[in-house]
Amino acid sequence: MVEWLRRFRWRRLLLDVAIVAGVVAAVGAWQSRNLRGAGPAPALTGPTLAGGALDLSSLHGRKTVVAFWAPWCGVCKLEMPTLNALAKDGVQVIGVALGYPDVAAVERFAREHQLAFPTVLGDERIRRDWAVEVFPTLYVIDEQGRIEHAMVGYTTGLGLRLRLF
Repeated sequence: MVEWLRRFRWRRLLLDVAIVAGVVAAVGAWQSRNLRGAGPAPALTGPTLAGGALDLSSLHGRKTVVAFWAPWCGVCKLEMPTLNALAKDGVQVIGVALGYPDVAAVERFAREHQLAFPTVLGDERIRRDWAVEVFPTLYVIDEQGRIEHAMVGYTTGLGLRLRLF
């Protein structure tokens, strides 16, 4: 009797995990439904928080994570350590600030989270071209400048690394 009960508990646990994973996958797919799909990445040019300019097309040759965030976004704050860790490990990460009231808010956010990657001060054109409706939105761009993956919401470090490699 005890052996049967143990097997039942393991089956029940596996079923529960499968259901939760299915729900998470379905919600992620629904949230990402309007993102740009596979194909050439749109232009991404603009001033950076550091005062220079950035042009995504000049960065081809390496996979790149393009992370769209807003300083008021709580989930974005949770995701910054993951993006910083990727950047410190040599992954090319580009941040794009959108939905900010002023540059001071972006500077404050960057300072508080010690961003280890360049941040473009985005605008409505960039938001529209990249189909960013919610934050955070992340794209993985391949070595040829094509969109390889697109995701919305919190993404774990493991999830991002799996998409990169």
